[in-house]
Amino acid sequence: MQAHPIFKWIWKSSCKHKHKVLWLLIKDRLSTRNILSRRHMPIPSRNCVLCSLQCEETMDHLFMECSFARNCWSLLDLTIIS
Repeated sequence: MQAHPIFKWIWKSSCKHKHKVLWLLIKDRLSTRNILSRRHMPIPSRNCVLCSLQCEETMDHLFMECSFARNCWSLLDLTIIS
């Protein structure tokens, strides 16, 4: 499978590491608790540590459903439609 040129550009860019989170997010490579658990990493819980909802920390939860994330998006005056 051929990657889109934008992915190669993002990965090879000289941007700070925190900006590469977008690439990891798009490629489903962001190390959320559910992915770490699937890789048999020893973690105490699969629940999100940023909110009190006791939900599994997935990428969808972490960036769209989590109350902490929603507050961050609202501070930036962005509305996330899930």
